[in-house]
Amino acid sequence: MRFPRSFRWFLGASTLLAALLLGLFTWNGLEGSWRIPTSGRTEHAERRLGPEGAADEVLTLMAWNIAKCDFHRRGATFKSEAAVRSHLDRIAAVVAAEDVDLLFLSEVVLEALPCPVNQVEYLATTAGFAHWAFGDNYSFGIPGARIRSGNALLSRLPMEPRRVDQLPGGTPFYKPTGNRRLLWCDVRVGEDRLACASLRNDSFDLEINAVQVREILGALKPEDVVIAGDFNATPETAAFRQWQASGRFAGVFDGPLTFPAAAPNRRLDSVLLPKAWLERRGATWTDTVLDVDLSDHEPVVVRVTL
Repeated sequence: MRFPRSFRWFLGASTLLAALLLGLFTWNGLEGSWRIPTSGRTEHAERRLGPEGAADEVLTLMAWNIAKCDFHRRGATFKSEAAVRSHLDRIAAVVAAEDVDLLFLSEVVLEALPCPVNQVEYLATTAGFAHWAFGDNYSFGIPGARIRSGNALLSRLPMEPRRVDQLPGGTPFYKPTGNRRLLWCDVRVGEDRLACASLRNDSFDLEINAVQVREILGALKPEDVVIAGDFNATPETAAFRQWQASGRFAGVFDGPLTFPAAAPNRRLDSVLLPKAWLERRGATWTDTVLDVDLSDHEPVVVRVTL
């Protein structure tokens, strides 16, 4: 049986289109530009802290998993752009009220065709940050029609993006939600340079989580490091205890509960401070969890008196 020419043309064109889309999908999932953070500068002025030995100043850090602003409803249904911006406005109001200098975000969306709001840039602009940087945990789709979700760091202080590291246990690009990466930036605090990492460790397997922690700790250089975000491990687990056992960090290792926001029963989110830097500056700090219910995680606020 011989099909009409028009049908053969349609079948050929459809096959070529499908091959093209599959090729773009595969290329988007495998190409390596994710290693370089996506970053931007807003019109807000930088905050400049005084040099070591100057009058006491307070540095405020916040870690918050904002759950993508719940932008995906179900199936092919997404929130409207207006609804996502309204949600971000409420988050920005909380952040601004706490006078946050460094905001470590996890599960934040940079790009999503179904709801094209750059959550990182919008929040930086709305909440008064001078700099923002984002690192993909995954990019799913094709250029111009994809979802890019990951970690971010927003800073009122001078900041330079550094790199994004792949963590062990990563999932294939076509099963993206289990992939984990680590965003690194350098932040200037007075005359000091702090290496700051925003993370969200494995949430499905504590053994993989522990392997990720060991790799992060094993790769640390002898520098002052802040690590903050969603550790996805409670303080009593072997995965999380590694952070304290390393001797590199200070902070509250077993503080107020952060998840789930509606009725918290575990601590998953933390801000870990560089122990040597705090000791050198004779710093003190406080750790607070806010009850705001704008995500399934509550934000952790750490204030350091320098």
